[in-house]
Amino acid sequence: MDIQSTDGDSFPRHMLTSKLMQKIDPTVAKSFSEQQLSALEGVLSCNSNRLHAIDFRNTIHIWNRSYYYVVLAGADHRSMTRQQKHALRNIEILFLLTLSSTITLTGLVLAYLIKSSLGIDLMPNQSLGLWDWFKFKINE
Repeated sequence: MDIQSTDGDSFPRHMLTSKLMQKIDPTVAKSFSEQQLSALEGVLSCNSNRLHAIDFRNTIHIWNRSYYYVVLAGADHRSMTRQQKHALRNIEILFLLTLSSTITLTGLVLAYLIKSSLGIDLMPNQSLGLWDWFKFKINE
């Protein structure tokens, strides 16, 4: 679709720019210069060509209607507010605490199983029952 510039020339434009210009009052639309239209096109098209790590679009037909859904995922390049940075930091801390706790617990369980398999008894007549349970599961 062509858009008329202030000097009367018509030139093809990005689809979003064309649709926007159709919704603007024709006298105002004709007042845009080539430079203004190019800047407007740049702003409107900056997100349209962005690549996403995951970009899945599909349509579902249910009865006589069609519904579409879009799944997009990728790196977030937007700047965050102070509140968002604080929330993200809290989530990161929680994730690291959970991860380190899981690794520590797994390491302790493995150390206990290795100790028990080697027959090392640090506290006589005391057992967690973990070694007996593990041997039972292995022999099933």
